[in-house]
Amino acid sequence: MSVASSELDPALLDRFDSYEAYLQSFVTEADLRYLPDAETARRVVELGYLHGDGELLRREEWEAGKAALAARREAEANPRPKALLSAGRDLSGHPLLRALAERELPVRRGSLATIVFLRDRSAKGQEVSGYIDLGQRLAADEAGMAAVFALQARLLPQPTDLSCFNWATNRLTGCGSANFEVITDPDIGLAFKNRRNRKLIVVDPEAASPGDYTTRTEVATDEYEQAVIFDHVIGRRT
Repeated sequence: MSVASSELDPALLDRFDSYEAYLQSFVTEADLRYLPDAETARRVVELGYLHGDGELLRREEWEAGKAALAARREAEANPRPKALLSAGRDLSGHPLLRALAERELPVRRGSLATIVFLRDRSAKGQEVSGYIDLGQRLAADEAGMAAVFALQARLLPQPTDLSCFNWATNRLTGCGSANFEVITDPDIGLAFKNRRNRKLIVVDPEAASPGDYTTRTEVATDEYEQAVIFDHVIGRRT
């Protein structure tokens, strides 16, 4: 019976250094009494005469399984960095996208957590605004973000983002992300708490500071009515 190499038991493949050693495991002392030597016994096993339950692996199956297991372990030990969605894009004339492209690598690496505030009009002409966790969007909607960097779609707040407000319907939606918890404080208003270092990102433009290790950058762009980036550096001592 043929077995796909990807389905072979790793423990079985690890148990024997070679296919010959695997064949040898089926040779019994009784077999050796009737055969001239161990090599002949292994050849007979490989032909299927001494092992009749139909599960003996063929040589090519064994070798393919060994190679696939080695390749998988190599990939796990040395994972390739994921290609950046913004790589190779011509973003000249698109200040916001260029700024996000500059942040994609540190955000993916986890050394930077970035929140993007956008205010603009949807495809229906309705004014919307909201806060987007850039890391969450990059991880959860790669196809959508690839289209954004390819200039095939526009980046706009969605109900699944940290916050999304539709000014036409007065509907407010939003939820926490893997990186941020949504906080409503009576003194500072809307804020976001980083889940790793528990620091607050204060988004009120009138606040004295956006928070520890956080910078607030207004992006001058004609593509949106307003675009603001909050960069929060991760891993610094408190």
